[in-house]
Parts: sequence; structure tokens; C-alpha cells
Amino acid sequence: MTIVFLSEDHMKKNTLLSIMLSSCMIISLAACASGNSTGPQNSGSEASSDIPQASAAETTVNAGTDTSSPEEYQPVTITNMDNELVFEKAPEKIVVLSYDTAEILAALGLEDKVIGLAEADSSIDDVLPKYRDSVSKMPVIGGLSNGVPSLEAVLAMGPDFVYGASYSFMEQNAGKAQDYLDSGINVYGSTGTYSDIPTLEDTYLDIENLGKIFGVEDKASELINDLKNRVDAINSTEKSDKPLTVFVYDSEEDAPYTAGGSSLENKIIELAGGENIYKDLDSDFKSVAWEDVISKNPDVILINKYGGENDVQQKINFLKSMPELAEVTAVKEDHFVSASMLAVFPSIQNVEVIEELSEKFNEWK
Repeated sequence: MTIVFLSEDHMKKNTLLSIMLSSCMIISLAACASGNSTGPQNSGSEASSDIPQASAAETTVNAGTDTSSPEEYQPVTITNMDNELVFEKAPEKIVVLSYDTAEILAALGLEDKVIGLAEADSSIDDVLPKYRDSVSKMPVIGGLSNGVPSLEAVLAMGPDFVYGASYSFMEQNAGKAQDYLDSGINVYGSTGTYSDIPTLEDTYLDIENLGKIFGVEDKASELINDLKNRVDAINSTEKSDKPLTVFVYDSEEDAPYTAGGSSLENKIIELAGGENIYKDLDSDFKSVAWEDVISKNPDVILINKYGGENDVQQKINFLKSMPELAEVTAVKEDHFVSASMLAVFPSIQNVEVIEELSEKFNEWK
């Protein structure tokens, strides 16, 4: 769920996370070789007829609270992706490059400022129900072959702010960040998509920064506090001395692609009360051997979902069809659970999946 010319594993990672690249090898979970759907980048899916269409971290601030009116707005300076961004006024015309970033804008009440939304490899159905109506009002950028618009297409829309994952801002995707800055357009990349080891704090920082940029700091603080309180509620519950062990099955049949210790998904599993069997793997995502998975005998298999439930069921069917996995606890006990790409990469859906996993782990103890 096409990115830079890096090592094979790094290339897979960036493609998947990139939310909007070409199909098969997605940044973090990628792969298409085996016939499994692979990642947030093969989209180009047509928008449904009821969705409007569009034509083609460090923070230093002198801002008040919810100062959305031009007369009250104080200049804001934010450092993001090593660029110093200066805002003399709140942006009015936003192009957003994925549903996860669109969801955050909707949570802050900024949906009316969005002039274009790139669907990447997701759909409106992947958005949390409470934000779906707001996000569905955002004009979808149509005619995209790989889910992401070109630099020229974005510039033609006349935005004053472009927001997406850091991988979106590459020459082969929506163009480099500097191209926009040279055109007088500020760009913001999700902090967790360029952190070495992403955490929930990265998303909290993004929400805080967006609150300052758009003068909606009260809403941002309220959202951050809600997310933190929900995680605290999970952490306050009694934890088992022996947590359930979890294998993340992202993609690939010959050599499964899984989440390692430096992935956000590893942290999500930990916060939910589980233990990633590859927590000691010094990588965010990496291919491993089935023999090693079998030897670790996971209690639960967490399936990364690309697209829809068909992808999940196909993966479960494949796992159950492997005779060598028949005695693995997760397979014997039918302990399969899934999470969408929006939920396991930096987004406000991270807390939702932590809650869901925690409930399942408690049920299966």
C-alpha cells in the first residue's frame, strides 16, 4: 500500500506507506507477487457517484486559541520534513493526499477548506463512521491511475496548503516538497511517516500543529486528549503476565512480509496488550521464513487488510491451506484478526485498532 530507489525492503516499506503509489509493492506491507492484494497504492478506484469530484517536529508558535478569524490570527512557524513553514494566515484551499489525513482535517472541522482529495489505495468506506459524512463532502480528485495526482495536477487546482504522507512528496508521486515551496505553497507531511520509529505521539504532534496552523487549537487539544484518554483506559486494565504473541501477516506467500520492532504496528500491538513475535527484528517491515514463524508459534495472526474483507478472507484461506501451519496455535484456535492500512499507519484510527485488538486479546486469553 514506486518510491525511491532504495534497498528492496526499504522500497517495499515506502511504497506501502506512501498511500498513493502504484500497485504492488507498498511501503509497508507490500507485495503483490503471490496474488495477494498489496497495499495502499494500486488504487485509481473510481469515486462513487455520491462523492463530489474535484477537477483534476518541532513547532514554534505565536498563536492564540481558536483564532480562526483573520484579524486575530497570529503568524505561525512550524518545522516539518526539515522545512521551516511560515503561515501569515490560516490556509483556505487544501489538497489532501489520502483518507487518513482527510480524516484528521474532518475531526478538526476543516472539511470545508478541502478543494481536492486523492483517494490513494483506500476508499470512503475505510474512514471512521463518525467522520465519513464530513470526508464524503471533500471533492475527490478523479482520473488518477495510481491514486495520487501529479505535481502539475495539484498546482492546477490552486491550493495554498497540501497535506499527505511524507512519501507523497516525491518526484514520482505528487512532486517534491521543494517544488511546492518554490511555488509559494506550504506542504505538510505526517510526522509518523518520516520518523525512524513512529509512535502515537507523532500523530498527536500533527494534530497540535494543524490546530495552530488553522487557528483551531481548542478542537485540536480536545481531540488529542480524547485519544490519549482512550489509550490510558486500555493501559489501566490489568495486563497478563504472559501476553498473547502476535504474528503480523502483511502479504506474500513464499516468504511472508511482516511488521518488525521499529514499525508503528509493533507499538500498536504492545499498547493493546499483545507481543509481536518479531519485536526484536530491527526493521519496520521485512520478509521472514515460514519455518521461523512456525517455531515461534504465535497465539494470534493479525492480517493487514488491503482494500476490503475479501483480501482478509483470501489470506485466512491461504494460511489455513498450509499443512505446515496446521499446528500453529493461532490457526488451530482460529485466532485471526485484521486491521486496515489506515489503522496501522500514522492516523487517528490507531487508537481504534488498539481498542479492538485489546478486546480480542482479552477474549482469547
